[in-house]
Amino acid sequence: MTDGELVRTSQGQGTIRAVMKNRKKTGVDDGDEDAVARDIVNRNAEETHLRTVMGQAVHSWRWDDGSSTEDDSVRTGRGNGPLRIKLQKFDGSSSWETWWAHFKNCASYNRWTERDKLAFMKGALTGNAAQVFWDTDRSTVGSFQKLVDMLKRRYSGERQAEKYRAELHIRSRKQNESLSGLHQDIRRLMALAYPKLTADAREEIACDHFTNALSDTDFALKIKERAPTSLDEALRISLRSLGEKYEDSKE
Repeated sequence: MTDGELVRTSQGQGTIRAVMKNRKKTGVDDGDEDAVARDIVNRNAEETHLRTVMGQAVHSWRWDDGSSTEDDSVRTGRGNGPLRIKLQKFDGSSSWETWWAHFKNCASYNRWTERDKLAFMKGALTGNAAQVFWDTDRSTVGSFQKLVDMLKRRYSGERQAEKYRAELHIRSRKQNESLSGLHQDIRRLMALAYPKLTADAREEIACDHFTNALSDTDFALKIKERAPTSLDEALRISLRSLGEKYEDSKE
């Protein structure tokens, strides 16, 4: 809007009168409506330009963090660089295969070098697993690949398969243990006890261990009669049967 257009509008006239009244109070009385109109228009233009510049600056601060669609790293909102996945500890009591998969994921995402991998692996070993530092020669713990091979020999599921098979045979449902909890533990033990079996063969054996672990002959028989073909199906049947048993008890 030009100063002439501002003078012609009723809203513009009101604005000009308000400005002139305010100037009289402060001792500035030029009495020139055209000058006041030009001053208002100029100030509005300056404010519009300032808002535009500030809006671009805010947009740049929010989005221009140096990343692109091809950059697979995740950056923090304050531009502190890529986030990192924290490596969990390994003490030898949990599954080596699970922790090893976690380690490889960290190494890939965090872009570790071979030297980084060795340093982080050493830092993550604790408890029984940390014994490698004093019962193994220095050349082994000084090489990433040799250290990995040593840990695999000691803690991989293939070496301890017999132990996990024994656990499967004596596994029984604990007091107040949910069927879902039992199902998850049977699946974990199966992966450790039979690491080389095909998925289909493992599922069939898992169904038998699941029903045997129920410690309820009648309940287990109902599930076996429906011939589940997978551990997940055995869980669904058991949950359905448990619901039917509850409904029957109410009648």
